[in-house]
Amino acid sequence: MSRFFRLLFLAALPLGCAVKIIPPGADSQALLRPIEDRLAAIRGLAFLEPVPVELVSPSQVRAILSQELDKEMPPDRLEAERELYLALDLISPDLDLRQTILDLYSKEVAAFYVPDRKTLTVVTPIRKPLLALRGLTPGGKEQLREIILSHELVHALEDQNFHLERFNYHPGANQDFLLAVQAVSEGSALLAGTLYLLEEAGVQSPQGLEFFLNRIQKQKLNIGNGRYPAVLTEPMAFTYQAGLGFVYAVYQARGFAGINALYQETELSTEHILHPDKYLAGSDLPAALELPALSDLLAGWKLLDQNTMGEFGAALILEQRLGKDEAKVAAAGWAGDTYALFKDGQGRLLFLWYSAWDNENEAEEFKQALSHWAAREPAPSPLETAAIYAADRRVLSISRPQTQDAEALARRFNLLN
Repeated sequence: MSRFFRLLFLAALPLGCAVKIIPPGADSQALLRPIEDRLAAIRGLAFLEPVPVELVSPSQVRAILSQELDKEMPPDRLEAERELYLALDLISPDLDLRQTILDLYSKEVAAFYVPDRKTLTVVTPIRKPLLALRGLTPGGKEQLREIILSHELVHALEDQNFHLERFNYHPGANQDFLLAVQAVSEGSALLAGTLYLLEEAGVQSPQGLEFFLNRIQKQKLNIGNGRYPAVLTEPMAFTYQAGLGFVYAVYQARGFAGINALYQETELSTEHILHPDKYLAGSDLPAALELPALSDLLAGWKLLDQNTMGEFGAALILEQRLGKDEAKVAAAGWAGDTYALFKDGQGRLLFLWYSAWDNENEAEEFKQALSHWAAREPAPSPLETAAIYAADRRVLSISRPQTQDAEALARRFNLLN
């Protein structure tokens, strides 16, 4: 599933009381310079050039994000994404996906840094936000300014050193990998920003750092106040909280040098973000699964979308019907997956989800969870039936019209004799 944008921003939930992060007429570079100097020292990296600042009104944010969305998700791709979400019962049929995404992002953002634009965009004024870092400040404007700017400047600093535009979405990109990298980026910004604020407060003990990081991770972000589908809000929360947990584990084991190395990894996955011990052990690299040739079996079907769900995506899908705990257990043990969504001339959808698991027990557990998911009401309206096959630590789920031969597809995947 696409995670949209790859914007690196600090989510803000409006509470009232307008705040101007950078007052009009202020020398933004002079305002940023002391923050940049301290962040560079904490992070062990140098700003290679000044970070341009763009002040925009709340009404202008939507236009900027609209342009970014259109670059990543042109109409045909956005429609394929909508079809996928409908097929998996993740959104309602009457939801306007594009407008919903823009509503969510434009209302939740206080500032953002986009690697393509190389610019720190600051919304002014904003209504005083409830931040993931709210526990570090009583709410004074100066502290609020430093929370937001330090977070976004870490993104700019890492972009200048690691070229984060490499991780923008592009056709063929592994979206589970991109989400994992985004989690690294948000986790790193939260960690460095917290160190910055604690240094300012004179708190330098490891216990103080751990206390505040645990507080951030355990806090319920409640992005969007329940007004938006979980498929849009949960990835955002994941990048902050799971990303922070992962980055902090790497920092404890390998320092900032270990975090720097994350941007050179080519096989990160959301499994690693959820289970830092697996990354640190160098184990559980994701299996590269490919679809077999299917053109003869799917004559007349057009491929709309193909990508990787990852452990996070698998749990997110299952959670909508099975609950968080069952979904989390079923998705653990993920070793790799690929999915494909097809559409025929009659507008019918066919969804294949092919996955690998750490052992036979994990595969069987996931198969059973998929069976429970498919049996729960409401059934996904665009798809009429589901067939699930498992063998040799692999699972194939086929959601298709009644007329499609599921057994022939399963034999092509070598999951049925």
